[in-house]
Amino acid sequence: MTSLKINGTEIAGYIKVDGFEWQRNDVDGSGAGRAVTGKAIRDLVASKIRLDCTCRELTGAERTTLEGLVFAAPFLTVTCDDSIFRGSARTMYCTSMSSGFARRKPNGTEYWKDAKFVLVEQ
Repeated sequence: MTSLKINGTEIAGYIKVDGFEWQRNDVDGSGAGRAVTGKAIRDLVASKIRLDCTCRELTGAERTTLEGLVFAAPFLTVTCDDSIFRGSARTMYCTSMSSGFARRKPNGTEYWKDAKFVLVEQ
């Protein structure tokens, strides 16, 4: 992945080299379930993409910037250059974000580790 943008702002540089994972989640309708025989019955309504992103160590300012981006609005425009998105934009929302305090340098700069956030397609 060389590009990941939220509302036009590039954030790929915040993501760890191995910190980008995706999932496809199928959404079934009310007709889905199991028959008396145990056979699965599908009522596929849609397939949605979920992105799990883990960041490299971030400064406090970078973490604040990222938090502002992912929670800027209820829905975000996300673009990614990988084969999943195929260059198209998706409307997504952030379900959660977390990070742990790593350290503070003598000059006062804070660093945060293991910042993670989840984006889910609307």
